Amino acid sequence: MLRKRLMGLALALLLLVVQLAGAGTALAAERDVAGLTAAERDRLDTFFSNFSEAGLPEFTNGNLALDAILNFGVDHVRLNTPGREMISLDARHWGVPADQVRAAVHKYFGYTLADSDLRATTRYSLSNSGYYILPKADGEGATFSQVFTFNATGEGQYEATVNVYKASPTFTGDVHAAPAEWLKGDRQELPHLVAVYHAEVSVADLAGPTYYLVAYQKQQ
Repeated sequence: MLRKRLMGLALALLLLVVQLAGAGTALAAERDVAGLTAAERDRLDTFFSNFSEAGLPEFTNGNLALDAILNFGVDHVRLNTPGREMISLDARHWGVPADQVRAAVHKYFGYTLADSDLRATTRYSLSNSGYYILPKADGEGATFSQVFTFNATGEGQYEATVNVYKASPTFTGDVHAAPAEWLKGDRQELPHLVAVYHAEVSVADLAGPTYYLVAYQKQQ
């Protein structure tokens, strides 16, 4: 009887290993994006991660509200250039120069903000000296994107399917890796899929190439 139980357990474990191996193969394939080299895919991952980490809302046809545009600019500088573009206003607050917000918005959307567009937002106040004011805080989880599909639609326009992941603040894995690779690390830090977006971009610089985001719609 014991021998039969041990044999049954061994068979069950074997089936589990086969299933996990198959799942790992399927997950690994998710990082192969048709028409892109690994380097191009990684650059697009980084490009789209700028929007997901800043919590950019949905929009279509380039019609993104000014409040959302400014919030993105402040958050982009906060998340990607700390200590270089921000200044310490006091023990509790950072200041983000309005000109850096303007530059970030132009880089990622192609919008040129007038001086009259630089105003306080629903998230951040604007000082008389031209700094957006935000609290000094940390401990946020890592949010990042991975490109799943990327296809030309003509005349320098492309559309993409983008997966958005959330991980713990202590996640140190490769944000460009296949999800199967994350299974090898600490399960408590495992990134989880939080949204899928349909995005449309236009070529901003053929030499890069770099892109402007013109649409960003949540699918699930």
